[in-house]
Amino acid sequence: MFGIGLAAVSYWVVGPALQTEIGELDKDRLTALQTLLVTVGGSLIGATAVVSAMVVYALQVNVERMPHALFRRLSSDLRLMLAFVGTVLLACLIASLAMVVTQIEVVSSLFIALWSLILVLILFGYAYRRTLDLVNPSFQLNYIVKQAQQDLARWGNFADKAFRAAAQPTVAQDSPESTFDAPRLKLFLQFPQWTNSANESLFYAASLARHYASKGDFGVVNAAYSAILAIHTSYLRAKGNTFVAANGFMDSPLIGDSFISDTLESLRQTHREAITQGNERYMVANLQVLAKLAELYLRIDYGPYGTNKTHANLAAHYLAVAIKEVLPQNRPDVLMQGVRLLSHHAQCCIEYGGADHIPEVTERIAEIALVGIVREDHFPVTVCTMEELGKLSLALLTSRQKYDLRFPLHELRGDIQNVALLLLKNTKDSALGNRHSQALAGYYSATSQSGFLAMLSELANQLLQAEADNKDAEQIIRNIRKWSDQLYQTQKELLLAVVEAQSPFVFDMIYWITHVTQILAALSAAPACIDHNRENLEKDATWLVCVLSWLPDDKDSVARLAHYQVHERLFECAMQLYGHGCFNVAKRAASLLLSWAFRAGRYQNGWGTLEHAMYCVAVLSLRPELQAAVSHDKIQEMMGKYPVPQEILDRTAQDIRSKVESPFQSRMFPGIEHEMSQEDPETLISALTKIANLLSPHTANDPVPSRFGH
Repeated sequence: MFGIGLAAVSYWVVGPALQTEIGELDKDRLTALQTLLVTVGGSLIGATAVVSAMVVYALQVNVERMPHALFRRLSSDLRLMLAFVGTVLLACLIASLAMVVTQIEVVSSLFIALWSLILVLILFGYAYRRTLDLVNPSFQLNYIVKQAQQDLARWGNFADKAFRAAAQPTVAQDSPESTFDAPRLKLFLQFPQWTNSANESLFYAASLARHYASKGDFGVVNAAYSAILAIHTSYLRAKGNTFVAANGFMDSPLIGDSFISDTLESLRQTHREAITQGNERYMVANLQVLAKLAELYLRIDYGPYGTNKTHANLAAHYLAVAIKEVLPQNRPDVLMQGVRLLSHHAQCCIEYGGADHIPEVTERIAEIALVGIVREDHFPVTVCTMEELGKLSLALLTSRQKYDLRFPLHELRGDIQNVALLLLKNTKDSALGNRHSQALAGYYSATSQSGFLAMLSELANQLLQAEADNKDAEQIIRNIRKWSDQLYQTQKELLLAVVEAQSPFVFDMIYWITHVTQILAALSAAPACIDHNRENLEKDATWLVCVLSWLPDDKDSVARLAHYQVHERLFECAMQLYGHGCFNVAKRAASLLLSWAFRAGRYQNGWGTLEHAMYCVAVLSLRPELQAAVSHDKIQEMMGKYPVPQEILDRTAQDIRSKVESPFQSRMFPGIEHEMSQEDPETLISALTKIANLLSPHTANDPVPSRFGH
């Protein structure tokens, strides 16, 4: 129409002047012009077969790869048919101009012929592009999505108009039922066919996904699943606040939603087909769309009593079952992707208020982690699982929701403990293999910058800088306090299991315990921490560091633990706590250090545990707030409680006196040597001398041997 209008305007502007310039044609020229018009028109009529061939091509391509109903819908494309008819008519028009052209009126015929030729060429190009669109799966998916969205929007508008026409009395805004749209639900129940078009579109999208998955074109598969998500988004918008959540007491037929359940069941069947085919990318695509549907359903508003995200939980259940079906198929990459999707869903539950469902999800994740214990080739699955559980733990701690997170936090902590215990009991470890540390690094690693411990440390630093009136910081500290409640019980059981398994993972456990103790104690002194949480955090930190008192002190255990320098860890913990002003917890750590010095120092193991522990005790005794925990009376009490052979005491005392005679060397890295070099030499020498005399008073006047043998 634009071309016809442009032709008319151009003829009106320049036609008369051009006709005057040309004048009257002679008979020979008129005959040649008529011949030209007939020839061009006839050629264009033959050329319309090109458009016909494009139509046939589109039919042949589409008939093999789409359902019959969708094939009929796309094959009867009105625009392509109009392009075909338009080219035929315009070609006939050009040929027929030979019969009406005269010697006097030439310009009008030439204008019509020229613009008809231009329009024919434009229609040829349009038909070509339209044919490519009709055979393009992305266009087909957009077409069915648009049809479904228009139909759903039409029903949604119809429900809005029906509600306004009914003139229902408004419900008070403070009423619990104010968010539930009962008239809308009643209307949809009266017209159950309102989702027929959307159901057909879902079927078409799933069919295209299966077809292209068999050909390995996963770009189309992902586009098909995006179409399914778009249709469900429009469905939720059209249905509005008419969803009913399960309450756990009464079952209602309104809870079920056939549109949602049919989609999930179809995806379950598709996933089984992917497993049968052994197509990993198809499996992952199915898992991803299930996870995105579960996230989409979390946004459903069930009203003030709808805390149970019924439909999201159903989709998450389908996702978990789909991942479980992959377990026997030897597909570790698919399992790891499934674990990440489950973890992401749990984090979305935190954001949208579905925290009650998190324990079920974390239990599923923990079950998947066990496959890496029994199968060597699935070990990366366990590593990935612990990383995700660590991220999920941090997500729970940083949640700003007002609901109580104590239950999901404790359940998640228990799931992590169960995985660790089963790993320790069912797998062997060695200092070179370090299998336990690798598997549990996501939660317990002392060196991983992406692990839970590093992220918790960074979070604690931010909380310490928060102002006293920062409500978000106060909420996060409250969450951490709930997480730390009874934390010592799980860590005690796990620590004893690690020692019994003789695993090098004991180093990670000792560091984790002391570091988390520092974090909890430091947060108790944060400006944003309220008094109630301050007391509880300090108590939890004290109980947690006391877990190290359960370390066995038999000869074999001490020989293994000496390698990990338990006294150094306790010393660093006490110093850090002292620096944060947490004197009560620091005194407890100092007491544990003194106790371990004599418990482990009773045996000769080549590590000089008693000597180096006494250096730590001397440095701590120079802090007025810690003197009571490491006083001379306490040292004598420990000597009586844990008798050390006199030979070891004498040698330790002589080594301490020898250390006093040599200058204290500073070191770059933190440790006892560095701390000793930072103290006043005379004060430190006096403290060390008194300790040496307490250990071996009868050698106080003996000559001091050189540490270098001369």
